[in-house]
Amino acid sequence: MMYAGLAIGAWYDVLGFVRRVLEAGKPLTAALDGVFALGVAVMLVTAMLLVNGGEMRMFCLLGAGCGVVIYWFTVRPLLRLIVVRPDRWALRQARRLVQTGWMKKVLK
Repeated sequence: MMYAGLAIGAWYDVLGFVRRVLEAGKPLTAALDGVFALGVAVMLVTAMLLVNGGEMRMFCLLGAGCGVVIYWFTVRPLLRLIVVRPDRWALRQARRLVQTGWMKKVLK
């Protein structure tokens, strides 16, 4: 169930990335929230069927919760160091390039 929690954390970050890339407004954010809830439900039910024979026990939910917490405090910061910082640097460089005089003429 901890692996399911890790997958839920990753799913949250994937949808957050999609929301930022698409510059989502309120309707798209609400739709992505629905997709997140549906994905979490599918992950939890699948994990319970595989691991616990479909029985719903409190320790299953606690295990998934622990997986989310582990993801949030270990994997997520590492991913942000590896993916987000270089991505922000590349975005800043691209903006500088576009703001140069010759590039404005090329893009007209």
